Amino acid sequence: MMITIRRSSTKTNAGARVIPLNADALIALMELRDRAEKLGSRQADHFVFPTCEHGHFDATRPMKNWRTSWRSLTRAVSCPDCGTIQQPQPICANEECQTDIKDLRSPLHGLRFHDLRHQAVTELAEKGTPEQTIMGIAGHVSRRMLEHYSHARLEAKREALKGLTSQSTSHNEKPTETASVSTSEEMGPTGLEPMTSCV
Repeated sequence: MMITIRRSSTKTNAGARVIPLNADALIALMELRDRAEKLGSRQADHFVFPTCEHGHFDATRPMKNWRTSWRSLTRAVSCPDCGTIQQPQPICANEECQTDIKDLRSPLHGLRFHDLRHQAVTELAEKGTPEQTIMGIAGHVSRRMLEHYSHARLEAKREALKGLTSQSTSHNEKPTETASVSTSEEMGPTGLEPMTSCV
């Protein structure tokens, strides 16, 4: 399943983009469609994320930002006694509970919406996804960020190799040979010849 964004982005001016959807994204879009149907706003020219002001939806206009909604979502806490989800406050909003919740803090507090994109791209890099594929999925990715994701990919490979070593060598068995490895600092300008010999 794929989604096509026909309007060009003001940030990249890249024109229409075709984005493949995984199962989670598809389910989320179906839930938005069901909500739109209940609100009577499923016309072809209606927006997936419509504007909402003072509880009034207008599907013919797009949502300009969701700062307030995001803040409410990431700061919400769950009362440990009754489970009521609510905004931080001194006492639980459930009148029958009234538990002191002034010290509760949401585990999502401080999470930025952009962090989700960063996490997704990092996970793709850790799984060895080629840079061109990452750029195609994420859209605008700076050279600096690609270098960061390349580092994440290298760390993932390093961890995978550690696991391979621990599985192939038993605890009572010592390796018979020790290979000497040159670090990047020991390599010459071409990266091919060591500047100093390893002992």
